[in-house]
Amino acid sequence: MYLLRKGRYIFVDPFRTFHMLHNKGAGSIFIIIGALLLIGMGLAMRPPATAPNPDPAHVHADIAVWVSGRQLDFNQPKYLLTEEEEEDMSDDSPAKYIHFHEGNSHVIHIHKPGQSLRDFFSALDMNIDETCLETDTGEKICDEGDSAWRMFVNSVEIPLRPGYVLRDLDGILLSYGADDDMAQQELSLLTRDACLYSQACPRRGGPPECDATADCRL
Repeated sequence: MYLLRKGRYIFVDPFRTFHMLHNKGAGSIFIIIGALLLIGMGLAMRPPATAPNPDPAHVHADIAVWVSGRQLDFNQPKYLLTEEEEEDMSDDSPAKYIHFHEGNSHVIHIHKPGQSLRDFFSALDMNIDETCLETDTGEKICDEGDSAWRMFVNSVEIPLRPGYVLRDLDGILLSYGADDDMAQQELSLLTRDACLYSQACPRRGGPPECDATADCRL
Protein backbone atom coordinates (compact mmCIF):
# COMPACT_ATOMS: atom_id res chain seq x y z
CA MET A 1 0.00 0.00 0.00
CA TYR A 2 1.06 3.62 -0.49
CA LEU A 3 1.21 6.53 1.93
CA LEU A 4 1.72 10.18 1.03
CA ARG A 5 4.80 11.63 2.71
CA LYS A 6 6.31 15.03 1.97
CA GLY A 7 4.52 15.17 -1.39
CA ARG A 8 5.70 11.73 -2.55
CA TYR A 9 4.02 8.34 -2.44
CA ILE A 10 5.94 5.68 -0.51
CA PHE A 11 5.19 1.98 -0.22
CA VAL A 12 4.44 0.51 3.22
CA ASP A 13 4.06 -3.23 3.74
CA PRO A 14 1.30 -3.75 6.36
CA PHE A 15 2.33 -7.37 7.01
CA ARG A 16 5.91 -6.38 7.73
CA THR A 17 4.62 -3.67 10.03
CA PHE A 18 2.38 -6.24 11.76
CA HIS A 19 5.35 -8.51 12.49
CA MET A 20 7.43 -5.58 13.74
CA LEU A 21 4.69 -4.71 16.23
CA HIS A 22 4.38 -8.33 17.30
CA ASN A 23 8.12 -8.74 17.87
CA LYS A 24 8.12 -5.64 20.06
CA GLY A 25 5.58 -7.26 22.35
CA ALA A 26 2.58 -5.09 21.58
CA GLY A 27 -0.75 -6.39 22.83
CA SER A 28 -2.84 -8.38 20.37
CA ILE A 29 -5.63 -5.84 20.27
CA PHE A 30 -3.21 -3.04 19.44
CA ILE A 31 -1.57 -5.16 16.76
CA ILE A 32 -4.91 -5.81 15.09
CA ILE A 33 -6.02 -2.18 15.36
CA GLY A 34 -2.68 -0.93 14.04
CA ALA A 35 -2.70 -3.33 11.10
CA LEU A 36 -6.29 -2.43 10.17
CA LEU A 37 -5.51 1.27 10.36
CA LEU A 38 -2.47 0.87 8.15
CA ILE A 39 -4.43 -1.14 5.58
CA GLY A 40 -7.25 1.40 5.60
CA MET A 41 -4.86 4.32 5.23
CA GLY A 42 -3.06 2.52 2.41
CA LEU A 43 -6.28 2.00 0.49
CA ALA A 44 -7.25 5.62 1.00
CA MET A 45 -3.84 7.00 0.02
CA ARG A 46 -3.07 4.74 -2.94
CA PRO A 47 -1.97 6.86 -5.90
CA PRO A 48 -4.88 7.40 -8.28
CA ALA A 49 -4.71 5.94 -11.77
CA THR A 50 -4.94 9.45 -13.24
CA ALA A 51 -4.35 12.96 -11.96
CA PRO A 52 -4.71 16.48 -13.39
CA ASN A 53 -1.68 18.10 -14.96
CA PRO A 54 -0.39 20.58 -12.34
CA ASP A 55 0.68 22.98 -15.13
CA PRO A 56 -1.98 23.13 -17.90
CA ALA A 57 0.21 25.56 -19.85
CA HIS A 58 2.91 22.88 -20.19
CA VAL A 59 1.50 19.79 -21.86
CA HIS A 60 2.85 16.71 -23.57
CA ALA A 61 1.95 14.34 -26.39
CA ASP A 62 3.37 11.09 -27.77
CA ILE A 63 4.11 10.97 -31.49
CA ALA A 64 5.42 8.54 -34.09
CA VAL A 65 5.84 8.99 -37.85
CA TRP A 66 6.10 5.97 -40.13
CA VAL A 67 6.88 5.93 -43.85
CA SER A 68 6.30 2.69 -45.76
CA GLY A 69 6.92 0.56 -42.68
CA ARG A 70 9.96 2.54 -41.49
CA GLN A 71 9.77 4.81 -38.46
CA LEU A 72 11.34 8.24 -38.81
CA ASP A 73 14.25 8.56 -36.40
CA PHE A 74 13.93 11.69 -34.28
CA ASN A 75 16.60 10.48 -31.87
CA GLN A 76 19.23 12.78 -33.34
CA PRO A 77 20.86 15.83 -31.73
CA LYS A 78 19.42 18.17 -34.37
CA TYR A 79 15.90 17.28 -33.23
CA LEU A 80 16.50 17.21 -29.47
CA LEU A 81 16.64 20.41 -27.45
CA THR A 82 19.04 20.69 -24.54
CA GLU A 83 18.15 22.75 -21.50
CA GLU A 84 20.80 25.33 -22.41
CA GLU A 85 19.53 25.64 -25.98
CA GLU A 86 15.98 26.10 -24.74
CA GLU A 87 17.02 28.88 -22.35
CA ASP A 88 19.07 30.71 -24.99
CA MET A 89 16.47 30.42 -27.77
CA SER A 90 14.78 33.61 -28.93
CA ASP A 91 11.06 34.03 -28.33
CA ASP A 92 10.31 34.10 -32.08
CA SER A 93 11.83 30.66 -32.69
CA PRO A 94 9.18 27.95 -33.33
CA ALA A 95 11.17 25.45 -31.27
CA LYS A 96 10.97 27.67 -28.20
CA TYR A 97 7.44 26.50 -27.44
CA ILE A 98 7.21 23.02 -28.95
CA HIS A 99 10.03 20.48 -29.10
CA PHE A 100 11.58 17.21 -28.01
CA HIS A 101 13.80 17.27 -24.96
CA GLU A 102 17.25 15.78 -25.02
CA GLY A 103 17.03 12.08 -24.13
CA ASN A 104 13.48 11.52 -25.38
CA SER A 105 12.50 11.52 -29.04
CA HIS A 106 8.87 10.47 -28.78
CA VAL A 107 7.28 12.88 -26.28
CA ILE A 108 6.53 16.41 -27.52
CA HIS A 109 6.84 19.17 -24.92
CA ILE A 110 4.46 22.07 -25.51
CA HIS A 111 5.01 25.30 -23.58
CA LYS A 112 2.39 27.52 -25.19
CA PRO A 113 -1.32 26.94 -25.78
CA GLY A 114 -2.54 26.53 -29.35
CA GLN A 115 0.49 24.76 -30.80
CA SER A 116 -0.41 22.65 -33.82
CA LEU A 117 1.02 19.67 -35.65
CA ARG A 118 2.29 22.13 -38.26
CA ASP A 119 4.08 24.11 -35.53
CA PHE A 120 5.75 20.93 -34.32
CA PHE A 121 7.16 20.07 -37.74
CA SER A 122 8.17 23.68 -38.30
CA ALA A 123 10.22 23.48 -35.09
CA LEU A 124 12.08 20.54 -36.68
CA ASP A 125 12.64 22.51 -39.91
CA MET A 126 10.04 20.37 -41.69
CA ASN A 127 6.85 21.27 -43.51
CA ILE A 128 3.52 19.46 -43.63
CA ASP A 129 0.25 20.01 -45.48
CA GLU A 130 -2.79 17.84 -46.17
CA THR A 131 -0.94 15.62 -48.67
CA CYS A 132 2.82 16.00 -48.14
CA LEU A 133 5.54 15.96 -45.53
CA GLU A 134 8.79 17.66 -46.46
CA THR A 135 11.67 16.66 -44.19
CA ASP A 136 14.54 18.88 -43.11
CA THR A 137 16.71 17.22 -45.80
CA GLY A 138 14.34 18.35 -48.55
CA GLU A 139 12.75 14.93 -49.15
CA LYS A 140 9.06 15.23 -50.07
CA ILE A 141 6.76 12.37 -49.14
CA CYS A 142 3.41 12.97 -50.82
CA ASP A 143 0.17 11.13 -51.49
CA GLU A 144 0.56 9.15 -54.70
CA GLY A 145 -1.61 6.35 -56.03
CA ASP A 146 -2.40 3.86 -53.28
CA SER A 147 0.17 5.42 -50.94
CA ALA A 148 -1.23 8.18 -48.77
CA TRP A 149 -0.85 9.74 -45.37
CA ARG A 150 -3.05 8.55 -42.52
CA MET A 151 -3.44 10.29 -39.18
CA PHE A 152 -4.54 8.76 -35.90
CA VAL A 153 -5.26 10.70 -32.71
CA ASN A 154 -5.64 8.53 -29.63
CA SER A 155 -6.15 5.50 -31.90
CA VAL A 156 -8.96 7.18 -33.86
CA GLU A 157 -8.31 7.87 -37.53
CA ILE A 158 -9.03 11.37 -38.81
CA PRO A 159 -8.11 13.19 -42.03
CA LEU A 160 -4.58 14.56 -42.02
CA ARG A 161 -4.92 17.97 -40.35
CA PRO A 162 -1.71 20.00 -40.08
CA GLY A 163 -3.66 22.60 -38.08
CA TYR A 164 -4.67 20.07 -35.42
CA VAL A 165 -3.96 21.66 -32.03
CA LEU A 166 -2.09 19.25 -29.80
CA ARG A 167 -3.66 18.47 -26.45
CA ASP A 168 -2.26 17.08 -23.25
CA LEU A 169 -1.73 13.29 -23.36
CA ASP A 170 -2.49 13.00 -27.08
CA GLY A 171 -1.09 9.98 -28.88
CA ILE A 172 -0.38 10.95 -32.50
CA LEU A 173 0.45 8.52 -35.28
CA LEU A 174 1.23 9.68 -38.82
CA SER A 175 1.63 6.79 -41.22
CA TYR A 176 2.38 6.84 -44.94
CA GLY A 177 1.53 3.93 -47.20
CA ALA A 178 0.16 1.69 -44.45
CA ASP A 179 -2.75 -0.68 -44.90
CA ASP A 180 -5.06 -1.36 -41.97
CA ASP A 181 -2.97 -4.21 -40.55
CA MET A 182 0.24 -2.23 -40.71
CA ALA A 183 -1.42 0.82 -39.18
CA GLN A 184 -2.69 -1.26 -36.27
CA GLN A 185 0.79 -2.65 -35.71
CA GLU A 186 2.25 0.86 -35.70
CA LEU A 187 -0.44 1.99 -33.26
CA SER A 188 0.50 -0.86 -30.94
CA LEU A 189 4.07 0.47 -30.88
CA LEU A 190 3.06 4.05 -30.10
CA THR A 191 4.39 5.02 -26.68
CA ARG A 192 2.16 6.26 -23.85
CA ASP A 193 4.70 8.28 -21.91
CA ALA A 194 3.25 11.80 -22.13
CA CYS A 195 1.40 11.21 -18.86
CA LEU A 196 4.72 10.73 -17.04
CA TYR A 197 5.84 14.25 -17.94
CA SER A 198 2.41 15.75 -17.25
CA GLN A 199 2.39 13.92 -13.89
CA ALA A 200 -0.99 12.52 -14.87
CA CYS A 201 -0.40 8.80 -14.16
CA PRO A 202 0.92 8.64 -10.57
CA ARG A 203 0.94 4.83 -10.44
CA ARG A 204 3.50 4.77 -13.25
CA GLY A 205 5.68 7.39 -11.62
CA GLY A 206 7.23 10.51 -13.10
CA PRO A 207 9.66 11.32 -15.91
CA PRO A 208 12.28 8.56 -16.28
CA GLU A 209 15.21 10.93 -15.79
CA CYS A 210 13.89 12.23 -12.45
CA ASP A 211 14.78 10.85 -9.06
CA ALA A 212 13.82 11.71 -5.49
CA THR A 213 16.22 14.66 -5.25
CA ALA A 214 16.54 15.95 -8.82
CA ASP A 215 14.93 19.10 -10.12
CA CYS A 216 13.06 17.49 -12.98
CA ARG A 217 12.99 19.07 -16.39
CA LEU A 218 9.44 18.32 -17.44
